[in-house]
Amino acid sequence: MTDYTTYPLSHGNRDPGGGFVKMEMGRNLEGTPEGFHTGGPWLSPNKEEVWKPLDARPHRGADCRMSTDEAVCLEEMAGTPGFPRNWRIETRNERRWLVRGFSWLWPQKTELGRANQNDVVRLVENAVYDLNAHGWEAFGSDVPQAALDPDGNWFLLDLSAAHKPSKWQSDWHGDRERVIKWLGLVGYDHLANLRRRGRNVVHNISLSAIIPRDDEEPYRANDVFYDVEHDDRKTFVYVYASLNRPMSSVWARMDGVRYLMADISKSPRVHTWAVANRELSADEISRFELTPAYSPWP
Repeated sequence: MTDYTTYPLSHGNRDPGGGFVKMEMGRNLEGTPEGFHTGGPWLSPNKEEVWKPLDARPHRGADCRMSTDEAVCLEEMAGTPGFPRNWRIETRNERRWLVRGFSWLWPQKTELGRANQNDVVRLVENAVYDLNAHGWEAFGSDVPQAALDPDGNWFLLDLSAAHKPSKWQSDWHGDRERVIKWLGLVGYDHLANLRRRGRNVVHNISLSAIIPRDDEEPYRANDVFYDVEHDDRKTFVYVYASLNRPMSSVWARMDGVRYLMADISKSPRVHTWAVANRELSADEISRFELTPAYSPWP
């Protein structure tokens, strides 16, 4: 891990060298100014590279700067989806820099097109999941940011807030909620709602003994889980949505799966929740035309 060296605030005034230009920072997807903590990156003289400082103000009112763990995080994740080795580390003017080729943000850069949006969304969800599985929490109060590098590689941009909290803290939830928020911000409200509703299904199953019948989705959880002990209900944490038709155990038989009524008035329109105590195989998901809604986060 980084030694968390501290620096005076004036350290943030050091540039990478002659001819570099401080980049103007816009606002992120939530409308807040970018680059406050790091001070923002610098554009190389040939305008082909972006140099980002590996130090930052740890919080808004901080009277010093500290080294970040971004390079450590990238090195650990390098080569996995969403983390191509498209960077290098330089030391210039007594300051460490993360250097990348000039990249384009999505969805801010609308010219990147719509054809691959679904792939980008899947990549971001999976990349953040993997990041959290390695014990990293990366986005603080921000949301993820997807970018496309000059070689056509999609990656997660800006891990300056990355750190490794104790994964065993009872309140450690990683970046899942930030991913769900990001889904809504990039126009995938239906998927964000599906994730939230799937989470509520798990919550209401585990609390079905104290939630009034039919008061909350899913309906009649007690009836469906009548033969399952309360503690065992907590193992049913994989939720799939049937968006095309109602399902029943009469014809859709899978081990470890229970079917619950969904509220078809809500968006997206779900006919039935298939709740499992295991992760379903790709064949089962395809055969019964299910859509993954919720699963345990690292």
